[in-house]
Amino acid sequence: MELIGIEWIGGFLDGVRLHLNDAMNVLIGGRGSGKSTVIESIRYALDLQPLSEDAKKVASNVQRYVLGNGAKVTLYLKTHTPSPKVFTIERTVPEPPIVRDDSGKTLDVKPSAVFEGIQVYGQHEIGEIAKSGSQMTDLLRRFVEKDENLAVSRINSQKQLESNRNAIVGLSSRIDTLTERLSALPALELKIERFEEMNVQSKLHAKTRLVQEEATIKRAKKLIEPIMQMQRDLKSRLPLDSGFVNQTAREQGGLDAGLEEVEATLLDLSSSLVTLAEGIGSVLSAADARLELAAAQWKLRSEANAEEYAAILRDLQEDNIDGTDYIALQAKLQELRPLNAELAATKSLLQKSQEDRRELLAQWDDVQRQQFALYDSAAKRLSKRLNGRLWVRVLFQADKAPLIRRIEKLGGRTKETKEVIGSDQFSLREFSRSVLDGRSAIRERYPNISEAQAEKLGSADLSFKLELQEIESSHNTEVLLNVGPPQGSVQWRLIDHLSTGQRATAVLLLLLIGTNAPLVIDQPEDDLDNAFISESIVRELRLSKKSRQFVFATHNANIPVLADAELIAGLFPEGEAGSGHAAIPIETVGSIDLPSVRDLVGQVLEGGRDAFDTRRVKYGY
Repeated sequence: MELIGIEWIGGFLDGVRLHLNDAMNVLIGGRGSGKSTVIESIRYALDLQPLSEDAKKVASNVQRYVLGNGAKVTLYLKTHTPSPKVFTIERTVPEPPIVRDDSGKTLDVKPSAVFEGIQVYGQHEIGEIAKSGSQMTDLLRRFVEKDENLAVSRINSQKQLESNRNAIVGLSSRIDTLTERLSALPALELKIERFEEMNVQSKLHAKTRLVQEEATIKRAKKLIEPIMQMQRDLKSRLPLDSGFVNQTAREQGGLDAGLEEVEATLLDLSSSLVTLAEGIGSVLSAADARLELAAAQWKLRSEANAEEYAAILRDLQEDNIDGTDYIALQAKLQELRPLNAELAATKSLLQKSQEDRRELLAQWDDVQRQQFALYDSAAKRLSKRLNGRLWVRVLFQADKAPLIRRIEKLGGRTKETKEVIGSDQFSLREFSRSVLDGRSAIRERYPNISEAQAEKLGSADLSFKLELQEIESSHNTEVLLNVGPPQGSVQWRLIDHLSTGQRATAVLLLLLIGTNAPLVIDQPEDDLDNAFISESIVRELRLSKKSRQFVFATHNANIPVLADAELIAGLFPEGEAGSGHAAIPIETVGSIDLPSVRDLVGQVLEGGRDAFDTRRVKYGY
């Protein structure tokens, strides 16, 4: 994959066209000449998002004030696999990008779908990456072997845990509701018992039976309602659409034996399901009709009992007994008593879901351990590839940021909790278990967490507590740079203890290898340690450019000169960004060996003459 060229209509680079080499390209020029505009235009056309907040501000300012609304950036790219093909990306500020194929046809895809892997970094952005363990892990991801089965397992585990969490929350809520409703049962039974002491039960026996029958009929109807809904859902999905098989056949020039079997299977299954759905529908309709008949017969018996019931109520009234109150209590009793069985069944389901969750969490832990193994293996391969210059290691689930963000949502003082989470010995499983058990368990296991914070965590809703168990803690990546003298003893120093320039050097070494996709960076030397540019960085550039395209904007002559850039382009400004204009004269475009380009490098770039002298001595030019 490579960037072929870029052109602008409107904005600071209006009318400029730049054809790029497939190896090493370097943009040079004074301050305000438009180098950053070129880099940010490439990023903007590709719709790539900056990583740091500062980079986002720079990109936004270039888009708004240097390009400006209505300016159009056109980017030409070429892919080499599975066969060479040219694509065009057009983006007019502030509209989304348009991707076209080599025939000019507009494709319904984002640039990333066609040109996956291209990396673009603005000024100081690689220095910002070096400060983040999680972003360093993102860089390492490029070197990790893909395991499709593990990727599927990860998605399935997350979905199953979410489904299980929703089930547990729903069942727990139902248990609370049932328990609260059943709490009224003892008092209700006591009231009924007092009525029965006055022989009300025998006098209203017929009406009581009618009340019980009505409750039974309603419960039976409620029992089959969800089954009827399931049958309707099944019927709405039938017949199965097997048309895509014929579509595949047309694309392949006819059905082979394998696709014929697929089509036959789907047709047979569809026919069987249609028959099954109709059969279930007939059975349910018959059952519903019988229940309606039972309800109608009950209504007749109730109407027949009406006069007798009214007479009994009058007799009871003479004894100062409210018979309607007794019947209302009986109706309530018939409503509540079946809830005992539902409560027991719901508790059983909850227990099963909790058992399932323990197994799902074990599977989730296993997925994360397998992911760690892949990253750890990639780190070891990378360290071997950069033997003596860089040492990469992965820390298991060291990125606590997702968990901390979740805790912060609860509010309150979180300092002590963050300190607990930040401990090397912290276990998410133990922490989430304590939170699930409540305030006392939290204080017992983590005495440094304040009483108020323990109370806030312990009283959080169940869904929040279960979500803590599902948090995916990324594996942070640590990088150590050899800061020893050339040809001297190895001196490893952790990236956190390096200077800003040394940190950026370590990051750039990682960016330079591991992929064939283009790498675009604006002024990498701003963050680099000069001692490492000519030794580590240039060496890697000369090696990697054989199979990968680079586009750099720079002030440092070591990068284009020592790396022997195939194309150097000099930019010259006229006026200020927003009102002025920039150009790339043809005589300032070419290889380092072109006299006009070589003179420009000596005039514009820092250390130009020294870089040429070093190149002559080191590489024999």
